[in-house]
Amino acid sequence: MKPKYQLLIDEDCPMCRTYGDYLTKSNIVQSTSYQQMREVNAPHIDFDRARNKIALVNTEDMTVTYGIESLIKAFGVKYRAVNQLSKSDIVVYVLNVFYSFISYNRKIIYPARPRHSFFCIPDFSLTYRIAYIIMAGVITVLCLHYYGADMMVSLWQYVLDKSVGKLFGLEKQRKSCYGIILVT
Repeated sequence: MKPKYQLLIDEDCPMCRTYGDYLTKSNIVQSTSYQQMREVNAPHIDFDRARNKIALVNTEDMTVTYGIESLIKAFGVKYRAVNQLSKSDIVVYVLNVFYSFISYNRKIIYPARPRHSFFCIPDFSLTYRIAYIIMAGVITVLCLHYYGADMMVSLWQYVLDKSVGKLFGLEKQRKSCYGIILVT
C-alpha cells in the first residue's frame, strides 16, 4: 500500500535524511527531497516556508502542513500516542518551540557540505541562535565543572609538585600503575 503522505526533506541535512529515511522505511511517508521538488512546479507548496519547516503533503487532497504539525501527522500514523499528545495545546507549543530551535540551527548543530546547486538554508532567527549559544555555553560549563575540576586539581598539583618540589628538593617517589617508580 502506497503511503498517503509525501515528506519534503533537505537532502543536504543529515538530521532530515535520518528521520526521512526512518519514516520512509516504516512505510509512513514517501520521501522526496526539497531540491527535487523545487525543480518541479508545485504551486501548492510554499518553498520559503518549507526551507524553515519540514513540509508534509497529503497526496489525496494536496493539502500541506509544515513544521511540528507535519511530524505529528506522520508519526501519528504509526504511533497513536502521538495523536493523543497532540490534543494538548501546551504539548504542541513546547514541541513547536523545540522543533523551531532545532530547525533554525540545524546547519550549525550538524553541518554538512551542500551536494546541490540550490541550498535549503533556513532563515536566520536571532532568538533561536542566542538560545543555542546559551545552551552550548551551559553544557560546556557543566562539563567543565564536573570533569574539569578534577583535571585542574591534578594540573595544579603537578605544577606545584614540579616547581616547589624541585626548588626545595622535596621530590617524592611513587609507583605508577605499571610498577615504574616515578620521581615527581
